[in-house]
Amino acid sequence: MRLVYLLNSFIPSRAAHTIQVMKMCDALAGQGVEVFLLVRNDMGTSSFESLKEFYGIENEFEVHFLKTTSIPKLRALGFAFRVKQNLSKFSPDVVFSRDLFSSYLLSSEQYKHVFELHSYFDYSFNYLQAINNIKTYFFKRLSLLQKVPLVY
Repeated sequence: MRLVYLLNSFIPSRAAHTIQVMKMCDALAGQGVEVFLLVRNDMGTSSFESLKEFYGIENEFEVHFLKTTSIPKLRALGFAFRVKQNLSKFSPDVVFSRDLFSSYLLSSEQYKHVFELHSYFDYSFNYLQAINNIKTYFFKRLSLLQKVPLVY
């Protein structure tokens, strides 16, 4: 299986989401999945060997850095357009994304994809309602897990 994982962030980074993504790609590659990680090129590129050392990666997978705009408020949209331009080169069986803009643009394509959302980006805007509206028109199958309060 060929899987493209989209990370609308830069690496290397100590941010928790980048560590989780790198570990997930590592685990998938360890299970025989052909993994292609697409990330933003904000900080320049890094060799896979330096990323392996930084994140403690054991398995091989490809990392591709996509050039986006340097305008901070347009980076997410720029990344989404770059993903759409480049995705066909990888012939993925499935696309895994944590990026709303990329998932939105890919929804009109024939790629199977998983969209993982951990938080609402801005509590002044109801993203859950927006996603429900988007799914009606763009996603054929979308399951939403509601935000569940943590109980200690």
